[in-house]
Amino acid sequence: MKAIETREEFHHYVDVMEQLDRRTERGESLTPEEHALRKLLEHLIQEYDDKIELPYSPPYPTVLYLLERQGYARSTYCGFLDRVASLPKSSMVSGKSVKRMRANSRSSFICR
Repeated sequence: MKAIETREEFHHYVDVMEQLDRRTERGESLTPEEHALRKLLEHLIQEYDDKIELPYSPPYPTVLYLLERQGYARSTYCGFLDRVASLPKSSMVSGKSVKRMRANSRSSFICR
């Protein structure tokens, strides 16, 4: 096995590692060779991941993407952000109104 050089190789190795992980989650035991392969893949994937540079991604769309990818319904987190944004100022501790304004702007951006 060699170092990962392309995105295609990276995704292939991640898929193989996920297959091994799913097997162990189901309670299946891996052979010694499969354990060694998993460790090697983990190392190669981490090495590749450490050296690639990620492009800039604005935080709010990124959070939205991650929440949706984890299976959260848009109504779940939008409702939470709306409740935080609508808290009365009297319930805020001194200096927290800035956080409230930020939450309000995040809510309006993410929950459009």
